[in-house]
Amino acid sequence: DFCRLALDYLKKGPNLKLYSAAAQKLQVEVNVIQLAVEGLVYLIVKSRQHNLSKTDFRELILSSGFTEEQEAALNELHDSNEVDIDSALSYLAPSLMHYHDLEWRFDVQVASRSLIRQTIPKVTLKLTLQESPQAEEEVKYKCLLLETDPNNLKHLIQKLDEALVEMSSQHSRRLQRIFK
Repeated sequence: DFCRLALDYLKKGPNLKLYSAAAQKLQVEVNVIQLAVEGLVYLIVKSRQHNLSKTDFRELILSSGFTEEQEAALNELHDSNEVDIDSALSYLAPSLMHYHDLEWRFDVQVASRSLIRQTIPKVTLKLTLQESPQAEEEVKYKCLLLETDPNNLKHLIQKLDEALVEMSSQHSRRLQRIFK
C-alpha cells in the first residue's frame, strides 16, 4: 500500500484523503503516514537520480532496516516504474538556462561637452540564454544586455580561466568521479 501511495505521490502529489484512510486503518496519525510516504519517495527518487544498480539498491534497502519482503516490494516498485519516476523527475527538475549565443560591441566615448580630451571605453554584450525545454515544449530564449568596462571584463576572464584550471585539477576530478 505504501508503494502505491508513493507512486501516486510522484504522479499527482500528496493525497491527504488516502493518508487519513491509511492512518485510520493502521491507527496512527496522518502525519506519520505522510512522512513515511515522503521518505519512501525520497529514497526512490534519489536511487533513480544516482542510477543505482539492482544490487546496490538491494543493499541500500537491506542496510536501511527493511525486511526481505519489504525489499522485494520496493525493488518491484523501483524496477517496474522507472519510466514514471524518470518522467516525474524531469517534470520536477528546474529548467536551467544554458548559453546559446554571445554578441559584443566595443564603444568608446572620445569626448563630451565638458571634457574634450577624455576617452571612456565600454564593452556591450548581448548574451542569449536558452531554457532547457520540458517534454514537448518550445525552446525559449532570453537575452541579457550587459555593459562593462575593459578592466572588469579582463577580471571576469581571469576568474573564468581560474575556474577552468580548478575544474581540471586532481581534487576536482576525484570529486566528479565520486558524484557521477
